[in-house]
Amino acid sequence: MNTRRTFQIEFASGSDPRWGLVRGQVEHLAWGERTRFESLDQLLRFIGVTLRAMDRPGSPRRRTMRHAPPVGFDGHARRAC
Repeated sequence: MNTRRTFQIEFASGSDPRWGLVRGQVEHLAWGERTRFESLDQLLRFIGVTLRAMDRPGSPRRRTMRHAPPVGFDGHARRAC
């Protein structure tokens, strides 16, 4: 899988997209950048900003790939099963 445009989204318990209640954590897999979100707008904003930065000509991130270990919603690194 090409991770340049891949995001991992983990929804917190109690999230219910049917009612617009979404919160959790999102991570861009190629760069390892992650952020918490409290709304669909925040989630989509992170994805949009990340993709625009990646596509910006001359962006060092356009050329750089960095991998970070997956992190759970509680902030702790997940172990491989």
